[in-house]
Amino acid sequence: MKKPSISSLIIFLLPALLALGIMGLVNLYSSTHFIDTEQSNLSHIEKHTQNMRMTLNFIQQTGQLHSRLETLLEAAKQKTQSQGQLYLSHTKIIDELASLEQQFQQLESTLNQLPSDQMDLKKWKEGFIKFKHFCMMATDIIAIDPSTAQTYLNSAQKSFFDFSYHAYLVSEHLSKQTNQTIKESKTLLEDSKSVLYLMFALASMIALLVAILAARKLSEYHRDILSSLTALTNNTKNIPELPRITQLVSKTRGEIQNLGQAVLKFRDVLILNEAEQKHIFELAFCDTLTQLPNRSSLLKKLSTELEDLKLANKQNALFKINLNRFKLFNDGMGYEFGDELLKLLALRLKHFDLPDIECFRTGGDEFVIRIPFTAVNNQDLSSHLNLLAESLHHHVSKEFSIANHRIKVTVNIGMTLYPMSANDTPLEVLRHSMIALHKSKELGQRQTVIFNSDLLKSANDSFEIEKDLEKALKNNELVFYLQSQIHPTNKTHFAESLIRWHHPTKGMISPMVFIGIAEKSDLIVQIDQWMLTQACHFIVQQTLLGKSVHISVNISGRHFTKPDFIEEIETLIAKTGVDAHKLTLEITESVLVTDLEDVIEKMRHLRRYGIRFSIDDFGTGYSSLAYLKKLPVHELKIDKLFINEIATNPDDFKLVRAIFEVAKTFDLSVVVEGVEDEHQLEVLNGLGKPIIQGFIYAKPIPANDWAQQLTVAQSV
Repeated sequence: MKKPSISSLIIFLLPALLALGIMGLVNLYSSTHFIDTEQSNLSHIEKHTQNMRMTLNFIQQTGQLHSRLETLLEAAKQKTQSQGQLYLSHTKIIDELASLEQQFQQLESTLNQLPSDQMDLKKWKEGFIKFKHFCMMATDIIAIDPSTAQTYLNSAQKSFFDFSYHAYLVSEHLSKQTNQTIKESKTLLEDSKSVLYLMFALASMIALLVAILAARKLSEYHRDILSSLTALTNNTKNIPELPRITQLVSKTRGEIQNLGQAVLKFRDVLILNEAEQKHIFELAFCDTLTQLPNRSSLLKKLSTELEDLKLANKQNALFKINLNRFKLFNDGMGYEFGDELLKLLALRLKHFDLPDIECFRTGGDEFVIRIPFTAVNNQDLSSHLNLLAESLHHHVSKEFSIANHRIKVTVNIGMTLYPMSANDTPLEVLRHSMIALHKSKELGQRQTVIFNSDLLKSANDSFEIEKDLEKALKNNELVFYLQSQIHPTNKTHFAESLIRWHHPTKGMISPMVFIGIAEKSDLIVQIDQWMLTQACHFIVQQTLLGKSVHISVNISGRHFTKPDFIEEIETLIAKTGVDAHKLTLEITESVLVTDLEDVIEKMRHLRRYGIRFSIDDFGTGYSSLAYLKKLPVHELKIDKLFINEIATNPDDFKLVRAIFEVAKTFDLSVVVEGVEDEHQLEVLNGLGKPIIQGFIYAKPIPANDWAQQLTVAQSV
């Protein structure tokens, strides 16, 4: 049989070849079209994935910045960084905010180019701008006012969660677009399979199946990531574990793995913030040394229970406790010893044998014990409270063993019941206990005082006097008085400067009332300065009139120990032109126990100008012969306390005689104040030749009147 020729074969096969060619062309076109479409879709998917990664990376960086702001705020509160360091950190954070804003603008520009009119980036952008502004405000004020910075930072955190949520919506929209693209690919495959060969169709179906499975897996990953972000955003108090994201990171590679790692990093940031917030809470309400609740915790407790007590018509008791001589232990034994003492005392107070009590450390060496009303016997309340206080004194006074030392301590207790009235606040309750404590300390060590309305009135009166006295110094309401000191031989007119206060509404107020109050503040320094100025001007004025006067001025210990006391006196001498030889400064013995060497140096320095020194109230304080041996003083001044019964009380007589003998030994003059009758004068003159100050010769009178008497005396 003759084989067909090639040409015949071609003709025979031409339709088939043509069909195959057409089919091939169709297949080629379909394949090419499919490949191009698929590449376009894959490109879109890759862009969507890249945009999602950029979105999550942006959230991660803002979260890390917020965390560093929290850390910086804590450093500012604890003062572990200087203001310079805080401002340097502020500059870095501002730069990072600017960098984040540029990233956001790039991301916004990229997302706006996507062919979608359903993706609203406006709220996302507004949330970031608020976050940026609150962060900038927080860092601007962090070195000045950490509390306000905390408020701004809380607002920044809320804005962070807001724009994180809107970022999640954008990511969800990108995921939907990815799914839509995958569906379009599926439709294209189904439309093309009718023109493909069976094997090609089978291969296409297999390829489609693989694509669907891959898309489903990718979509599943996206859903896991987005649902995790939602959970992290909505559950800031209970941060989820995210085990599916952990598995995703371990099983995948590339961009999906990076997205999973970004979510886990975001979770780590939230966990870190949660731990920091817990630590901040503990610092705010717990004393770090003793582990007792602190003052803030006490105020919170009082605020919670005050209304309940008022409604139930019940009262609790509050004991304010102050450790005596703590500064002595702290300075003499060291701060570690003092800290250990406070911890042991806190433990002992905590175990005071009363049910349901609570112990707080409110600062320094002060503690508070809160006793519920169930522990208070209302039938004899005052006696019961005093018994509790005495039991507490006994409980505290047991020996402590610290660093091979055995010591005993005492405390003072100020007690108050609360609420005392319907208007009581937590701060008012603390104030009542503090007023009672201050009163107990005035009575001496190991004393107890229960707060009452009289104490409150006294405290309020003292407060008003202090404020009025401050105004009096500004408004020239004080009056300069003098009381003559009669010298046995010197013809110079001696006097002690005194002060009286002419209140505009209350009239004359005795120094016995306001000097003690002034001594508790720097007002006593202002009074001293006023007295010195008045005395110097008076001496100069009388010298110009041809009269020789010598004025003594009392100087408080608070004033004398000020570092600039010498410079102050030198300036006053230069300004007034006073002859310093006509000025005596009276200091009390209590000044000598502060820093004896400093006191001696100041006295020697001022003595070069001619200023004389007198030890006021000699014999009532801490003086000894050792002190007198070193001190450059000129006279000793005997207090009225020893003069009242000198003519009838042998003990007073012996004490005054001893002072005269000490003065004679050290060649010092003796000034006796409070001399009122001839019997006292006779006894004193029998002991020596003292300078006499008292009603027997002259009462305190205004300085101008005293000067007028000198004029009259000289004219006679």
